Amino acid sequence: MSENTEENEDSFTVIVEKFSNLLRKSDFQAQPNLTQLRHYLALLKDRPELGWAPSDLAAYPRPSVAADVAVLSVIEYQGHPALVALAHLRGIGHEAGKWALPGRMLREHETLEKTAHDAVNLKIGIGDLELDQIKVFDEPDRDPRGWVLSVAHMATVPARVAQRALDNPNVGAIFISGDHYEFPDDQDDLPYEQRQILREAVKELRRRYSLLPDPGRILDHEFTLSQLREVHEAIQDTEIAPDTFRREMLPNLKATGHRAEGSVGKPPMMYQRKERFESKVRTSRFLAARMIDVDNFL
Repeated sequence: MSENTEENEDSFTVIVEKFSNLLRKSDFQAQPNLTQLRHYLALLKDRPELGWAPSDLAAYPRPSVAADVAVLSVIEYQGHPALVALAHLRGIGHEAGKWALPGRMLREHETLEKTAHDAVNLKIGIGDLELDQIKVFDEPDRDPRGWVLSVAHMATVPARVAQRALDNPNVGAIFISGDHYEFPDDQDDLPYEQRQILREAVKELRRRYSLLPDPGRILDHEFTLSQLREVHEAIQDTEIAPDTFRREMLPNLKATGHRAEGSVGKPPMMYQRKERFESKVRTSRFLAARMIDVDNFL
């Protein structure tokens, strides 16, 4: 063994012993001397021959990363408003011919937001929407193709935008009632465990709709209270007493001075949502208790 090697080993031993003694003196009961800790760590980092080496990212396995999006809306179905998620028919490749939520693998030097927008634009045909990240799904075996993390996003689109997208035969609607999902072509489930992504998105949507009138702007700019209530009932999957709904929603609405056309009897008043900076989230849970269960609300 050379003298340099022995000297390096001696130096390493001295530094480690001082480091250990300092921790031992603290006995993990009091905060150790951070200045001395930093000093010894700096000695190790500045002396790579002592065995300290910076992290090498190439030494660690890397997962693929996908952005999956639940695009939600309320459309007419069998004569009633229904909550839906938009799906696309997968083309060539893995799981070809199956309906799935729009998703896309993250490209090099690309943001997740761009990846998610591209997925919806390319596969659903909707280019203008506001996305929110809701959760990361990281089970190692969730994708049979390999180790893939999914960063789940959600978005809501107006009913007319959803209906226009559904004119494409490669775009379908997943009808949602409670915890039940009706997939296009009687498909049993979504690939890549996307049902969990859809469940989280619906849970978050119901939470938001328990707080404010149509925060996802599914309705047009002006609407009646009846139209607003129908959207909230479709999302919450329950009936809401009209008087209670009116009392809870009016503080965050403003009358337009217009009345609906084509109705029988006295035309109902039209309303608009207040801007977000004008809105106040309800503190009362009276309506929320009717709209979603306690677990979802909390």
